[in-house]
Amino acid sequence: MSAPQTIRRFVALLEGEEVEIEIRSDATGQVNYKVGDREGSAQYSVAASGDAVLLAQEARQLALRVAWEDDDVSVMGRDVSLNCALYPESRFLVSKMQGGIGPGAGTVAASMPGRVVKVLTEEGALVEQGDGLLILEAMKMENEIKAPRSGMVSSLKVAEGESVESGQTMVEISDE
Repeated sequence: MSAPQTIRRFVALLEGEEVEIEIRSDATGQVNYKVGDREGSAQYSVAASGDAVLLAQEARQLALRVAWEDDDVSVMGRDVSLNCALYPESRFLVSKMQGGIGPGAGTVAASMPGRVVKVLTEEGALVEQGDGLLILEAMKMENEIKAPRSGMVSSLKVAEGESVESGQTMVEISDE
């Protein structure tokens, strides 16, 4: 009987490109991974300090130092140096729908079809992350759509009473 596996899914932002990552690991130190279209497997062990990993893949061994700060990850080894933003898949998808992560960060799109009940801002307004931008009625509920980041409302693409489709851009926020 094989050991139970833990499956973790992430999205990495590497030079503006989204890369999907799936890691399947078990208590024996076996890991199967998929990074984009590339798949592989290795044995792994973690240093007592928790900031270094030893990967053994076939006859190759690779020692890596891993440093995390919020969502930013640095991986360093003898022949490897990688810096990226790494997000759990579910948080990435929710934040992306709200316009807060990835290419197009600052673009607020409708997550489902609805109707704009009230616009709370205007083009040219300076907003802080979390400020209300508009009220969207969807599925008989009113939802306050908030700014995913601080900046200036560079484009307001909806008006009160207007219907929106899922994925439709409603507001764009740029650097001041």
